[in-house]
Amino acid sequence: MGEISPAAGSQRPRLRATIITVAVVVAAVLIVVGLAAAQGRATAEPTAPPGPHTLELIEETLPPGLGFLGSDDAEALGGATDGDVMRWQTALQSAFHADPNFGSPWTSQDGTLFTIVWYGEPTDALRAHVSEAPSGLDVVIHSADFPPGELQELVARAMKPGLVPGVQLVLGAVENDASGIRLGLAEEPEKTLEEIGAAIADALGRPDVPVRVEVSGAVIPIGG
Repeated sequence: MGEISPAAGSQRPRLRATIITVAVVVAAVLIVVGLAAAQGRATAEPTAPPGPHTLELIEETLPPGLGFLGSDDAEALGGATDGDVMRWQTALQSAFHADPNFGSPWTSQDGTLFTIVWYGEPTDALRAHVSEAPSGLDVVIHSADFPPGELQELVARAMKPGLVPGVQLVLGAVENDASGIRLGLAEEPEKTLEEIGAAIADALGRPDVPVRVEVSGAVIPIGG
């Protein structure tokens, strides 16, 4: 009584050996499973190379019905995501907005063509930026008739009161294709719109710049 039989004592080493063996096998199985899963992920998620981008430069009249690039145009752009296009457009504006030869960029209504308005020969910097446009986005450069920055200055001068006696302008803008300027009157004038446009061009000292005048109506200030 109180003694351990040889049979019971010999079972303990065998039990410990069995437990160690099972632990080693389990660890080996887990390592194999982990390696197989990692290999499966690497196979299932290959990195696709970026698609090629082609650059086309044109000089022609801008098509009608242009508008700013919007978030609904991404699908029509053939692969370029909305985020890619907007980041590229923002970088374009940041790089060239201060250049007097750079005009407002536009996209066609179907979202397939992105047009940059530029006066003169495109610079190497502009060409390089256009070549970095997202894959699937067609970009063209429209040759402007006048430097857009110069037209902006003419609009600012035209909007100053008293340039042409009896003419009250309430709106002013550069034409989308930088072919001239567009001005709005508060009310119907006694003279024709063409006569007023010619008078404004003469007062600006730029009879070579087309001035399109239209009746916009009175502008009511917000909160006023």
